[in-house]
Amino acid sequence: MAGDLGRGLPQGHVFRTTIIAMHVAQEMGLDAPSQADVFYTSLLVHAGCTAGAPQFAAFVASDDLLAQRELCLCDPTNTMDILRWMRRNVAPGASLPKRLQRVFYLMTHEAEFSSEFDGGSSDVGSRIAKRLGMPDAVQESLYHICETWSGKGPHKLRGTAIPLAARVVNGSMVAEVLVTEYGPERAVKAILSRQGKSLDPGVANALCKVAARDVLLESQEEDLWPTVLALEPRPTREAESLDAICEALADFIDLKSPDVTAHSRATAALAEAVARIMGLPAEERVLVRRAALVHDLGLVAVPTQLLSKTRTPMEEERHRTHPYYTHHILSRVPALRDIASVAAMHHERLDGTGYHLGLRATDLPLAGRILAVADAYQEVQAQRSPPGSRDGKSALEVVQLEAGQGLDAHCVAALALALESLKEQRAPRGAYPVGLTEREVDVLRLAAQALTVREMAKQLVVSEATVRHHLEHIYDKLDVSSRAGAVLFAAENGLLG
Repeated sequence: MAGDLGRGLPQGHVFRTTIIAMHVAQEMGLDAPSQADVFYTSLLVHAGCTAGAPQFAAFVASDDLLAQRELCLCDPTNTMDILRWMRRNVAPGASLPKRLQRVFYLMTHEAEFSSEFDGGSSDVGSRIAKRLGMPDAVQESLYHICETWSGKGPHKLRGTAIPLAARVVNGSMVAEVLVTEYGPERAVKAILSRQGKSLDPGVANALCKVAARDVLLESQEEDLWPTVLALEPRPTREAESLDAICEALADFIDLKSPDVTAHSRATAALAEAVARIMGLPAEERVLVRRAALVHDLGLVAVPTQLLSKTRTPMEEERHRTHPYYTHHILSRVPALRDIASVAAMHHERLDGTGYHLGLRATDLPLAGRILAVADAYQEVQAQRSPPGSRDGKSALEVVQLEAGQGLDAHCVAALALALESLKEQRAPRGAYPVGLTEREVDVLRLAAQALTVREMAKQLVVSEATVRHHLEHIYDKLDVSSRAGAVLFAAENGLLG
């Protein structure tokens, strides 16, 4: 569901893709293990959709979710398709010379753009799958999900060298987008036009046969949840850990904005510390930490450009929907319902001035109050420029101004103690993982802020060539091919704090 929203696609897109892919797998006579790979690859097809979001949003200088939706309709091997997409979506409010400049940049830096956007999606998607305990074949398929039959994808695999599940799911995803937008008849024509170019010929043939049985239309039914669950191959896979799921979702959403790098992990650590100081039992502390990890998941439904700018009243209203989407995404899973309820309260205030429900003190449980305080502190901390104060006040002092009004006074008092506790616990760092050097970690932290190579070079007082050299070494050591993959590794290993 987060993948639907993160790609700007209609809700149910991933479910419909999964249904189509499973029918294609059966049509192609795939064995049971291969069908299982197709099933889980389908559900996680957009697990990397937040990768490169800041850079993509900066490039299009418009609603990146709308731009992504339209990009999904393009044939990646058709230059005219891409140019028409750029005409509609790239810097629509800019002057013609500036728009042409961006078009020229994309045409001359296509490989670099593909590496950072498509390569980032594959890096992050496969790593998320690994953390969720998915089989190697699913991880490999997600790593190559953006490859094309003709070899124009980010990793340049072609033909049958691309994992079979990746080919099936990629084709099914394309078919779903086309049939939702244009209807089955036109979708089939488009699939045939891409056969042997971007799509596997065998998968394209199977898609046409599946279409003839009206499966594409059946997948448009309203509630597909039971249908998708019934398609899961046996034996079904059980999640090993709710903590692993929540941490994966935290890193997934924090990739969307450079202004909140590792925000969710930091908020979770602080909220848990506040809960401990306030004497909550272990079970409640776990609930608070998990809710803090996933509280901003709904930001996936908000255009990236709205996360780091002064918003108009209309834009602010759209931004304020994100707690609703956090609850909407998580609450359908029974094991996540309690977490979803608390997570959606992070912008509520005791006096009823918060959002999205406008709850008042009598409706806010202690877990929700703690999360609101921890999130408020982390948001002020992220907004301070220069570091150290905002309007002459520390982040803690800014939060203390709301104590007893919007924020619970006891939680704010515990926040001050929690900050001291976390400061004392922070041990000096020893050697960095995978042999990273101090300077490489510096570069990695700047990369996490979505700075350009030129901006990074200026901050480090080195040449742009030196920064590129460091990035190449970092990618090699981390075994990734994109900035997003490197930033995800950094978040997982606590290198961004």
